[in-house]
Formats: sequence, structure tokens, C-alpha cells
Amino acid sequence: MRKFVVLAALLTTAVFLVASSAAAGPLDYDLELMMEWFAGEFDNHQQHVDELEAEIPPEQPHEWIHSIFHPVVLPVFGDHVFYVEQYIDGDPTKIYRNRIYSFSINDEVGAIQLTIYSFKNHEAVVGAHLDESKLEGLTMEDVQTLPGCEVFWKKQADNFIGWMPDGACRVPSRRSGKIIVIDDDLVLTRNEIWIGDRAEDEDGNYIFGNKAGIPHRLQRSHDFACWGVFTPEGSKEWEGGTVVRGLTLHDQGGRADIVTNDPEPRHFRLELEQRVYAGERRVEVLKIAIYEEGKEESLAYSWAEPSSKNVGMNLRWFQGGCTKK
Repeated sequence: MRKFVVLAALLTTAVFLVASSAAAGPLDYDLELMMEWFAGEFDNHQQHVDELEAEIPPEQPHEWIHSIFHPVVLPVFGDHVFYVEQYIDGDPTKIYRNRIYSFSINDEVGAIQLTIYSFKNHEAVVGAHLDESKLEGLTMEDVQTLPGCEVFWKKQADNFIGWMPDGACRVPSRRSGKIIVIDDDLVLTRNEIWIGDRAEDEDGNYIFGNKAGIPHRLQRSHDFACWGVFTPEGSKEWEGGTVVRGLTLHDQGGRADIVTNDPEPRHFRLELEQRVYAGERRVEVLKIAIYEEGKEESLAYSWAEPSSKNVGMNLRWFQGGCTKK
């Protein structure tokens, strides 16, 4: 009798697992994986620097952009929600876009759907990835979205491919009042996101986007805790020098401005970056560099393996380092 009870229990468990698997479906698993890959910060510093050094034609350079995709709990917008903030030129104060992204499954299209919400008062929530209380009480009345501007995603091999239906996203221009047609093609991998957004008016005139059709290629960035010590000007002794701690730099061109406490303050900039040098052979490094204000070339730099958790330098008059968080 006991054998029949055990067999019945096993059959019940098997039926439950099959039912659960069927209920979940492949898109559910894809969505969970995509949410894992999407969360984080991404930056195209490598692409930007390579293009500057190559002196490519004026229509091809890409802006240096940094994208923050921070998961938040806002049930009114769904189960998979992100606060998004994007800035340019490596300067977190130069914010050009902040949004709410909500991901869900669209069974009719057979894809993951991204619905984008813009804030009616975007300045009130700037920095919400650092202070989520700025999003407390947010409702649908505080945002707006445009039908036809959804982005759809499907998993293909080791990538997620994103697209907007051709001509579906039509937005009235705030300046001219004309209709702007926006298109977007994207690729997401575990460590990169490529963004190919572009726009033109109804007559086909260029509004924005890379004219050569090359996407912004952003790589996942990682935060490092950094510090620095400067000797007093004209001295070789550390005592009485300038000590700075608590700096956070990401490894895709993160930078911090430092002012010494000398009678006549000196101005420096500490930078951290993952670089790929392609000469006779491809060399990947994690590089730390110190710059003096007003000078393009670094005073000194050092490097380590790109997977290193620590990198630093000691120049006798300055020493500093960074440790991966």
C-alpha cells in the first residue's frame, strides 16, 4: 500500500512540474534572463575614444553616453520596472533623458514588450537610482507614454534583439510642431547594449541619430572605490598633504576632480577606464591615470589586467588607487 502512496505522490509532483513549465512558457524564462542582463550601468567610452583617435568623418562620431538601468519596485507600472537615467560627456550632471521602463510579455506579438514612460516633471526625480524615495507615490498621472513607441524584444542565440515597428512611433516636435518618426534597433548581451535610435520628419529629413547607421555600443561598467594622496606643493613628504577618500569611479571612463589644500590649490583629475589597444596585437587593460587641469596628456598612468579588482600608482608626489566594489 505504501508503494502506491509514494507512486501517487511522485505522479502528482510530476504533473505539477509539467503544468508549471507549461504555464511559464519560454518567454517567461527569457524575460527573467533579460531582466538580469539589463540591470546595471553601460557606457560607450571605448567607442568614443577610438573614434576620436581615428579622426573619423564628422557625420560618424558618437556622443559619449552613459546609461543607468536601475530596477525599482513600482507595482502600478508592472512587475519588471526600471528607473532609467542617461547622461553625456562623462558628466553625471549632463542628463539628457530619464524615464520609467516597464517590461512585460506580449503574447499577441510573441515578444517581450518595453513600455516607456516619460515624467511630466523629470527634474523632480533626477538621481532616483541613488534615492528611490523620489519615486514614492508615483502614479500614472505623473507620467505619459505614446502608443506606437513600444519596443519589442526577442531572444536570438546569445542576444536579445529589440526593435520598434517601422513608422509606428510618431511624436509631435515641441519646437516645430511637425511629426517626428522615431525608430530604434537594439542588441542586448550579458555585458553590452547597442542602441541605434534615430529620427526623421515625415519628409525624410534627418533629426537625430548616427548618420552612418552605426549604433552606440555601450559596455557594462563596474564601480570602484578610489582614493588619492598628494604631497604639499614643493615637498616630498606626505605629512600635511591632501588626502581624498570615498571617491566612486566606474571603469568605463569614470573621473573625479580633485582640488588640493595647498595655499594656492592645484586642480587634478583622476580617471579609470577599461581600454582595448589594437596595434600589432590586441591588448586589454584596466587603466588608472592622473591629469592636471588644462592639460590633455596625463601626468602618469598605470594599468593592470582588465579583470583586476585593484589598480594603483605611486609617483612619490601622488599616490592613489581603486578597488572594485
